[in-house]
Amino acid sequence: MVERSGPPPTLESCRPPSPDPAIEELASGLEVIWDLAPVPDGRLFLTERPGRIRVIEDGVLQVEPWFELDVEAREEAGLLGMTLSRDFDQTGHLFVVSTHLRPPPAGGAPVIGRVLRSLRARVAGDRGTAVINRVHRITDHEGRGTDPVLWIDGLPSGILHAGGALLTLPSGDLLVSLGDGMDPWRAQQPSSLRGSILRVPVGPQPPPSGRLHASEHLVALGVRNSQGMTFVGADSTEILFIDHGPVGRDELNRLERGANFGWPAEAGIVDEPRFTPPLVEWTPSIAPGGIASRVGGHFDESSEEASQESSGEIARVWVTGLGGQVLVEVRLARATGPGTEWRAICQDTILSGEYGRLRAIAPAPDGGLFVGTSNQDGRGIPREGGDRVLHLRWDSDL
Repeated sequence: MVERSGPPPTLESCRPPSPDPAIEELASGLEVIWDLAPVPDGRLFLTERPGRIRVIEDGVLQVEPWFELDVEAREEAGLLGMTLSRDFDQTGHLFVVSTHLRPPPAGGAPVIGRVLRSLRARVAGDRGTAVINRVHRITDHEGRGTDPVLWIDGLPSGILHAGGALLTLPSGDLLVSLGDGMDPWRAQQPSSLRGSILRVPVGPQPPPSGRLHASEHLVALGVRNSQGMTFVGADSTEILFIDHGPVGRDELNRLERGANFGWPAEAGIVDEPRFTPPLVEWTPSIAPGGIASRVGGHFDESSEEASQESSGEIARVWVTGLGGQVLVEVRLARATGPGTEWRAICQDTILSGEYGRLRAIAPAPDGGLFVGTSNQDGRGIPREGGDRVLHLRWDSDL
């Protein structure tokens, strides 16, 4: 890994700081909430790592799962990211990423191979288990998930570093993130899918082969284990994603088509022209699990932000931390004028330790945030009442 001569640059605290939010618990008794997706009719969908899609409706968690998938749920694998289709209002389609044991080769596997595989699948933390990620499309019909369609199969994965973020593009296609699956140098191979962000074609039917290929679908490489992507505001076409670093060096990145984000040759902010640097590095690690954002307001010459830019636009980016047990807000600024880019100017800590490990996050319709905990994932201290969904509200516009 590329070395550097000193510590990374640090972001100053925002002035004025973000006000404290009011926090309401929407649901509890859940198990490893991985992703959250508000839908236009007011329901809130969520994924649980063991394979359940649940729904909160009118502030109440529905008892029966909306849909269940048989997944390989351990460590960083299982039922992962979720995104609504662009035409969800008309079709009821949503997409999920999930981890599964790799099927045996055509013609079957030798008995000894099946036995060893079965044993390995029961060993927690086994890094060698042959697993894959899949993308399924599921249809919302009369309040239940129906008609599951295997959209993409055979994405290389791992029990660790499985990736699994999903994002719907304005075109209707998807982006999906794949981790390096503990095989880091594959992330630097343009022919490999590991450690990358890929474009998933979406049309009336799945792609004919049901497979993605680096030559056609690779958007960016050099990614270690991204578990979250978002647009910079609802009307933007610019995309941000988070990435777990090795020991610290966690990243907030702006996605660029064809970019190489450096892993494992480098991580964090390093002066290395071959690679695209992050907007923000977190060292010590916060273990970023989820991301949401909103564009809000402008700054002028009398504001604190004017010390960084002359005039322009502000975006707020919220990132959840698993190991750090935090919710941080990063403020980005972009100067007025063509060709300007977002840059990070300050950050605040909104939550720190009160609710344990935080992963899932999504903007709420009222301008607040939905946040899900991940204390039952085997890495934190399980809390009474299981994992929960929180609703954060601010009294005034941020």
